[in-house]
Amino acid sequence: MHSNEGSIDGLAREIFEGYPAPTLIVDAEARLLLANRAARVLFDADEPGAPLPPSTCDGLHCLHATPAGGGAQEACRRCVIRAAVASAVGSGAVHRVRTQVPVRRVTGPAEFRLLVSTSAIRHQGQTRVVLTLEDVGDAELEAQVLRAEDALRKAHERATSLARFPEANPDPVLRISGGLTLSYANAAALSELAEMGLRLGERVPPALAAAATQALAAGRRSWAEVCAGGRTFSLSLLPLGTEVNVYGQDVTDRKGAMLQLAAEKERLAVTLASIGDAVVATDEQGRVTLMNGVAEELTGWTAGECAGRDVHEIFRIVSEETQRPVDSPVRIALREGRVVGLANHTALVRKDGSRRPIADSAAPIRGADGRVGGVVLVFRDQTEERRAERALRESEAQLKTIIENMAEGLVVSSLDGQLLHWNRAALAMHGFTSLEECRRNLAEFPARFELADTAGNPLPLEQWPMSRVLRGETIRDLEVRVRRRGEARSRTYGYGGSLVRDPEGVPLLGVVTIRDNTERLLAEEALREADRHKNEFLGVLSHELRNPLAVIRANLDLLRGAAPASEAAAHATAVLDRQTSHLGRLIDDLLDVTRISHGKITLSRAVVDVRVIAEQACQDRQSIFREREIHLAVELPAEPAWIDADPTRLAQVIDNLLQNAAKFTPRGCTASVAVALEEGQVAIRVRDQGIGMDPGAIAHMFEPFAQAERSLARTQGGLGLGLSLVKGLVELHGGTVEGRSQGPGSGSEFVVLLPRVGAPAEAPAPRTPRAAPAASPAPRTVLVIEDNPDARQALADLLCLRGHRVEVAADGNSGIARARETRPEVVICDIGLPDMDGCEIARTLRADASLRGTLLVALSGYAQGQDRARALEAGFDAHLPKPAPIEELLAVLGSRG
Repeated sequence: MHSNEGSIDGLAREIFEGYPAPTLIVDAEARLLLANRAARVLFDADEPGAPLPPSTCDGLHCLHATPAGGGAQEACRRCVIRAAVASAVGSGAVHRVRTQVPVRRVTGPAEFRLLVSTSAIRHQGQTRVVLTLEDVGDAELEAQVLRAEDALRKAHERATSLARFPEANPDPVLRISGGLTLSYANAAALSELAEMGLRLGERVPPALAAAATQALAAGRRSWAEVCAGGRTFSLSLLPLGTEVNVYGQDVTDRKGAMLQLAAEKERLAVTLASIGDAVVATDEQGRVTLMNGVAEELTGWTAGECAGRDVHEIFRIVSEETQRPVDSPVRIALREGRVVGLANHTALVRKDGSRRPIADSAAPIRGADGRVGGVVLVFRDQTEERRAERALRESEAQLKTIIENMAEGLVVSSLDGQLLHWNRAALAMHGFTSLEECRRNLAEFPARFELADTAGNPLPLEQWPMSRVLRGETIRDLEVRVRRRGEARSRTYGYGGSLVRDPEGVPLLGVVTIRDNTERLLAEEALREADRHKNEFLGVLSHELRNPLAVIRANLDLLRGAAPASEAAAHATAVLDRQTSHLGRLIDDLLDVTRISHGKITLSRAVVDVRVIAEQACQDRQSIFREREIHLAVELPAEPAWIDADPTRLAQVIDNLLQNAAKFTPRGCTASVAVALEEGQVAIRVRDQGIGMDPGAIAHMFEPFAQAERSLARTQGGLGLGLSLVKGLVELHGGTVEGRSQGPGSGSEFVVLLPRVGAPAEAPAPRTPRAAPAASPAPRTVLVIEDNPDARQALADLLCLRGHRVEVAADGNSGIARARETRPEVVICDIGLPDMDGCEIARTLRADASLRGTLLVALSGYAQGQDRARALEAGFDAHLPKPAPIEELLAVLGSRG
């Protein structure tokens, strides 16, 4: 028998083996499953171990097939055997073909004239084909067949004479005569097949008659299957001359088992196809025997490609981290006979080389004897799980980063008060440097910290924010003062917090957030203080502006009634001049403080001798001290005191300190200015014997709008900007200023320290006396462009009194038109006009060729440095801030001869 004979169950092996005609059993693809002895003789393969061609077609048709089988010639498409097998499978009937068929025998190729008969059968749920070969051209073989059939008939005749054998047979035995009548039936047949209507001497039923007719026509054994009495019988029909012997076998139980097995296989196939995991089964050698669709999709291999392959050809796994191969779970299961659990962080190398992360497991398949007969491998795609894991890790990392970088502190506690986590802000707020210091129970912290409410009342532990949260309270914006034991100062923190619960509402943790409100509260207090200073300043400013305005108003009224050349008129004029200068100084101080605070003061530095500047400032203010009967003492060093400074701004510093001393020194007392050379510095000390300062007020004396006296009397006056200007200007020079006093009534001292430098390469020219006012310039034609009618007319009248010819315009457009009409020598123009900017007027006039030689003078209330620069850039020759003294204006007019 061929080695594959075990795959055909239930065939009558003995009869099949002894059948004299070469007979083969093949599958629907003509692959050989079983061959009887006559077939092996035909192929010269009757010797034990001699191989037959695996493909029937290779042996029966293709002379070019290799000795080991195979061969894929074009003739295979016209193969007689394939055609006969296909016809039998397609029609289900017996198919015969008589043709010359070349045969490849073991000893070499040969050709026979064969009668090829094919008949399809169903076996174990699959289609098989019985293929009978009869050599009609070989008389010897035919004679052997006839002799074999005659021998079978004689043996049958001898068997019939031995009644004991068929009667003793437990399976049905029948004989059907040539007239298709039942001529013999043993006891088993009569009892089991009675329901088919079988009676001796009567014609057999149609199904059995057809099978007998087919067997007689074929001249060889055939098979049929009939049902009777709820049982199923497999019948073997052997033609003997004109009669047919029928051998029956009850296959009901076997067929039921086969059907059940087929159903189980079907259910298994459906189950494997339905589950979401990939499943691969192997035999005991690790060869693939089964593979579901998910496994096909994941591996990139089809089940047909994988059948019989080593599973490790299709299931190659590597480490996700190192990309190196890892031990297969199939090998472990086969080697150790145990279940190998899901592996983590492995990747499947697919057929196309791409990789997918998977989780896998393998379990041994054990037979009834307990031996491992294979492995079932289950694996699933972990791509989404890995993506979710990465997203979770990234989310956790982001959350941790957010928590650790929060400006607010965050503390997490277990429900029993064990403090589990503090973020960086919380650690810093409480003076901790590591988590180990503070991962303790809340009950231990009263020994380290003292908490109080905003009124300063100490809070017991049960009223601490975390204690309240752990009791189930939700707190918001709870302000608490926190002081570390052993430290004097406390800080004010704002607390919020609540319990963290799971989806079912069960408490898990307590969380408290902490915000440091100390600086905010101090800032709010500073804002309140600044607002108080602002209100006081506005009151002072109102007072300081209204006083000179009241004096100006009174003296204007006086001028209206006084004779022009009288002493009263002269006095009123002098008062107006002083009060106007006073208002100008107030405005200059305000502007300077603003410039310093915005960093917009530019110093014109030079190496100067402090002695010269201090001496000149004292001379300039001597009249004030004489008027108030205060003695001013000046102490200067014998050698020069060189510093790198803006001489004008340094003079302003000393002047402000002198005014401060004159303001607060009583009559008959002494004030002094001293310049001293100290190591690396020049010290300027201004002392007075005045009202002195309270120690609490000294720290605020250099703040804008600060004054020691706050009473409504305002005996000394001023805006409180002088010392702020001094501090700002001194710091711009890289120096410091300090105020000192022993208290009220003990006088004050202000000390300015400036960096000392070496002598300049060339000594500066000696200071010359101030020049006398310049004489009025020669009469000129002047155009005044000013929108304020009073200011416009007053300036025009003043210029006319000095001999100039004056034209006026109230806005920019009329001024440009007037300038083009009159061609003035000088244009004095305001910057802020109702219809256009003064700088635009300057650019327009400069663009006119006939006016390019005109002197353009800006006279404006916009008097800061950037305002002057903008005016000069637009084309103005000079920029004067309002109110400009007439002498200064006349000097500009006389700058061009």
